[in-house]
Amino acid sequence: KTPPRSFCYLNDADMKLILKRKSVEPVISPSVFFVGGVHGVGKSTLCKKVSLLGGYQHIAASSLINPQKERISPDKHVNNIANNQTLLLRNLELAKAKYCRVLLDGHFTLINKELGIEPVDVQIFNSMNLNELILIKDCPNRIASRLRNRDDKKWDISFVKKFQKEEEKHAKYVSEQIRVPLRVFNNDIRITSLARTIYRMP
Repeated sequence: KTPPRSFCYLNDADMKLILKRKSVEPVISPSVFFVGGVHGVGKSTLCKKVSLLGGYQHIAASSLINPQKERISPDKHVNNIANNQTLLLRNLELAKAKYCRVLLDGHFTLINKELGIEPVDVQIFNSMNLNELILIKDCPNRIASRLRNRDDKKWDISFVKKFQKEEEKHAKYVSEQIRVPLRVFNNDIRITSLARTIYRMP
């Protein structure tokens, strides 16, 4: 074919050749960044702002697990962690097929129904085929204040401090086990700096 001066209409033979060569695989390989942190650390807000600067779709892990957005307990406990993670993996695959590039925000640890801090199984992260891990941290007092304003529930500062400590500990462990790099940032990081990390901007 040579560039036409007006329109060039494809014939049946052209269309058959195009359909024959059309690949079912996406042109761009799926890319998923996992952004973790405790409840109230501000990771979702950061992810929303960063997603506006580049070609990644921001998705909260909770929306993949609970698409109906049913009310979550104010103390953030999870009744069936194993079943939730199965839903997460299944729906993440659908999200990757739809968006290809995903900024997934979630947690490395969860509060179970006994109100204990439970690490998410390493194999869950391994099955996500992640490109990189990011952990967002903040002052426990500010985290507790956000949660109180958002959910109208007072959080014990010592529990928040312990929760964040366990979150970071498990994030590092996950990184070592699945051999995916981990970057740790404070909540006050500039959006452009975080975007450079994700989009490999100069």
